[in-house]
Amino acid sequence: VSTDNGDIDDNYTNTIIQDGSPNINTAGAPFTGTYSLEVGTLASYAGAYNGNWRLYAIDDDTGITGSITNFSITM
Repeated sequence: VSTDNGDIDDNYTNTIIQDGSPNINTAGAPFTGTYSLEVGTLASYAGAYNGNWRLYAIDDDTGITGSITNFSITM
């Protein structure tokens, strides 16, 4: 979805990812609203809708922690 955006305010609150919306790189933290992926489209990443899904959150900065409190997929 997004890499290295937001500095220490990396909050994604009520964030919706939808093709055709403004690119998430055009926004600032906290990321609230509807955005498209940083690169590509959902269709190019989605593949088959049926099956197992995985969410990956990677923090590549030291000294900053975070958490995921809620996540959902609607199709």
